[in-house]
Amino acid sequence: MEANFFRFLSAELSSTLSGRRIDKVFGPAPGVWVLAIQNTGEPLHLIFRPAKSAGHLFLSPVKPVNPQNAPAMAMWFRKRLRNRKILAAHIDWPNLRLALELTPRTDPEGKTFLILDCRTGMSLADDLPANFSHEPEWPALEDVLEDPDIWREYPHISPPLRKVLAGLPEDDAHALYFRVATASTDALHLARSGDRWLPPTAWPSGKDDEIYQSALDAARAYGERTLFPLLDMEEDKAQTVQLKRVRKKLRRNLASLDQEQARLERLAAEQVKAKALQAELYRFKDAEGLDSVDVTHPVHGPMTVSLNPFLSPTENMERYFKLAAKGQRGFPHVERRRRELLAQLAKAEDGTLELHPAQTAQKES
Repeated sequence: MEANFFRFLSAELSSTLSGRRIDKVFGPAPGVWVLAIQNTGEPLHLIFRPAKSAGHLFLSPVKPVNPQNAPAMAMWFRKRLRNRKILAAHIDWPNLRLALELTPRTDPEGKTFLILDCRTGMSLADDLPANFSHEPEWPALEDVLEDPDIWREYPHISPPLRKVLAGLPEDDAHALYFRVATASTDALHLARSGDRWLPPTAWPSGKDDEIYQSALDAARAYGERTLFPLLDMEEDKAQTVQLKRVRKKLRRNLASLDQEQARLERLAAEQVKAKALQAELYRFKDAEGLDSVDVTHPVHGPMTVSLNPFLSPTENMERYFKLAAKGQRGFPHVERRRRELLAQLAKAEDGTLELHPAQTAQKES
């Protein structure tokens, strides 16, 4: 974000936010923060994405879609900011910093200031640096035009400002430099380069700019056109990851079902032993302590059947029949479950499966 535009934006944000309450904090994507701000009319959200150049800070009635599970840092900020009122705003516009002074809290982590640094991120602090709100000096225009690294000492002499000044006739450059230095610019500009929107500025680009009288309106237009599509991509990415996990889980469940099918088939096969014992039970039904018997199955022929020596031959036969019946009862359930899983997997493969959040997921609405 360009510092001289931020000068106007931070002043308008200070006026708009002072006296309002922070209701909740969201983290719709890595590096993006959304603060729900108390408002009597339409919803109001302060949306913040720090970045070295094209960062975002704007107010919008639209709340971006949030993940089902709030990120850990969103929960951390939510715990410390929820229901705290914004008493005042302190502006360090050359360094792209806005500090919101909050109502006190008694816990040790209830720090006084929420600092929004458009380059580095969001943080809490007990105190602000001594020179936080100092107005900067403005070097002579000749020095601005001669020194390409002047922004290192004077961060408000941003490369975009220096570039536009260098491209103007001398008188026009002096006039623009005066308007920027005195914050007397009467319009904010939003321009495009090809199919890309450029960060808003406090001067015209010489192209077919959109012109705004309010920095809040310019910041919102830029933010909703450039950040919201990125968040939509993050949402699509999250859905893709979730769909991949669902497919993996369905295949894992099908593999487990194959194991269950094999177990039931082993149980059902015990019926062969049961019928072999039944066919020749008369020979050893009164015997005790047998651990196996040699019998002949009417279809499968001679076989050795293991017995539990603590059970009678009749009880062993009945046990084998019960195990076989248990296997047979399980087959319809396995087949029904297999049809369900295969149908879900087919939908997951063609992208028509409706994804539902887990019951334990935290709702973000």
